[in-house]
Amino acid sequence: MINIKGLIVGGGEFLDEELVMDLINDCDIIIAADGGGKYLYDINVLPDILVGDFDTLNPFILNYYKDTNITIYSFPPEKDKTDLELAIDCALDNHIDELKLIGVLGTRIDHSLGNIMLLFNLIEKGIDARIINDKNEIFVVNKEMIITKNRFEYVSILPILEDLKGIKLKGFEYDIDDLNLKISSTRGISNKLVNDKGIIKIKSGKGLIILSKD
Repeated sequence: MINIKGLIVGGGEFLDEELVMDLINDCDIIIAADGGGKYLYDINVLPDILVGDFDTLNPFILNYYKDTNITIYSFPPEKDKTDLELAIDCALDNHIDELKLIGVLGTRIDHSLGNIMLLFNLIEKGIDARIINDKNEIFVVNKEMIITKNRFEYVSILPILEDLKGIKLKGFEYDIDDLNLKISSTRGISNKLVNDKGIIKIKSGKGLIILSKD
């Protein structure tokens, strides 16, 4: 079975270009959400799909895309979903199995937090989805997950939506056998891998995992 990988580019804080190109080269479909079209334009990459109400994308760039053969979905500003959620809908319509999201964090905390919360909807649909920027990678853990040592120093687990019960961590600086974390607890912040791989298991609940570096 073919594993389809998607990349969504938003109009928030942009990443190191080398990292972006690695993500682009490792995906099957690129979807730009409104202002994310400018970033792709600047690095001379055409998305497969452009979606949004286009209140932030320069009209010149929008017209440039209209002269190409990419698919464009235009929505009115008075809509019930953000541009990013509309882009996610497009990704799901294209039957993606994995989804990376970049340019979706920034100075607007409401947008950033809302975008992070969309990860929980995606895991409910069986999609491996991750938000990535230069210093963080964010995703949801559900039941069991293996973390591989990479460019990030810290591994944090946060009970954002619900209490987490029966947490087990193996291969970390602070291994845990049976921990319960209540909503808003900070106890799971800033753990570290000491082995090449770490195992996270949760008996009940869905937690937010943040890999990060200073």
